[in-house]
Amino acid sequence: TVGQLLRLEARQETSLELLLLVRSAAVVQALKAVERNGLALEHVSEELKGDREVVMAAVQLDGLALRYAS
Repeated sequence: TVGQLLRLEARQETSLELLLLVRSAAVVQALKAVERNGLALEHVSEELKGDREVVMAAVQLDGLALRYAS
């Protein structure tokens, strides 16, 4: 957990960089869909068909999903 990492880093006197990634609900929903079925990329919005993260998740599961990417 983050708490464990912070305690560990504090004892080792090193720095810890924390990256917070904020995604829209639409991106989260699209990622969930394409991670279950890469070909679900066909049914996401045109904007998300051009989203690198969504497309890569779909293509990793099913390379044929690339035909739906914009």
